[in-house]
Amino acid sequence: AIQIALNGEDIEDLRAAVEEVKAKLQTFAAVYSVRDSEEAANEELRFTLKPGAEQLGVTLASLTRQVRQAFFGEEVQRLPRDGDEQKVYTRYPADDRRSLASLDEFRVRTADGREIPLATVAEVSFEPGVVSLTRRDRLSSITVEAEAPKDARKDIMRDLDQSFFPAFDKAYPTVSRRAVGEAEGEAEFLGEIGRLLIIAIGGMYFLLAVVFRSYSQPALILSAIPFAVMGAIVGHWIFGTAFALFSYLGAIAAMGVVVNDNVVLVDRINLMRSEGKSAFDAAYEGTVSRFRQIFLTSVTEFIGLSPMIFEKAAIAQFLKPMALALAYGVLLCMPVTLILTPCFYLIGRDVRNAVAWIVGLYLPAPKAHPAE
Repeated sequence: AIQIALNGEDIEDLRAAVEEVKAKLQTFAAVYSVRDSEEAANEELRFTLKPGAEQLGVTLASLTRQVRQAFFGEEVQRLPRDGDEQKVYTRYPADDRRSLASLDEFRVRTADGREIPLATVAEVSFEPGVVSLTRRDRLSSITVEAEAPKDARKDIMRDLDQSFFPAFDKAYPTVSRRAVGEAEGEAEFLGEIGRLLIIAIGGMYFLLAVVFRSYSQPALILSAIPFAVMGAIVGHWIFGTAFALFSYLGAIAAMGVVVNDNVVLVDRINLMRSEGKSAFDAAYEGTVSRFRQIFLTSVTEFIGLSPMIFEKAAIAQFLKPMALALAYGVLLCMPVTLILTPCFYLIGRDVRNAVAWIVGLYLPAPKAHPAE
């Protein structure tokens, strides 16, 4: 369902805003079953004091308490019976409690002990019952809900954001709004997973910097991460599938695979450099020697996930976004690892040599001390 929470301190403005949002939602042909969280299936009696009732010593609290005592009852004592406790209530006889017509003869006791007819001090009406009282961010909150086909929800929310809510926010400055339900859960998930992902990438950089004894090579290895995300997006675009929560999990798994491939390749290049080969020869021969492992890892990963990607059963559809993100993220990063990573390595080497040349050009050489 489409769920929009409206928050405000002024309950009258809040209810007016709720009715306006409901009226707008009803204008969409794809929307049905528009409702809000204050609506109830059952009605209840609502008592409203007449002018002058409080001068007779009758308050709304005392009035409703007496009506409750008459129909529901008032506990007067508790008696032990058969090892249990029996509650004793006093209330109207059953015949008088079966019909609300008895309210016509109901008498209210005032503070000084007098009894006066209910109709002289209060008006009785039927109103929708209050289901719950919700507060968000210390403000009263009412949730507007509506049903709509899944493929139409994004278009409806985009239309509301562009053509309705700007004027709505100006008309109701005391009312704030926020998405709830699935949208709220997705926003919380993205915020949490984004924070954890930053921590994970920072941890990987630290460990790689320790292992490779370099600050630049960990950045080179982690440079494939954006391409894993791009591969996940391309996979969803090819199959026309919306990016879901499981898609982010698949993209993160693809990041781990491509980082591992880059680690294997860069480690091989460093080994060849330690054997005395030039940077170009080490990058070229290291890529050739690790081509089979990286190619087989990526292709077998994609083939292994293909049954889940092409499965038509409804039970497998919720896992399909994760399979798409992982399979296409790994597949797209295979040429990135085999082509771009060696190129980035050589570019980094050229930049390092250029910086060293510039530093040596402008810094004076150390003076030689005469022999004593």
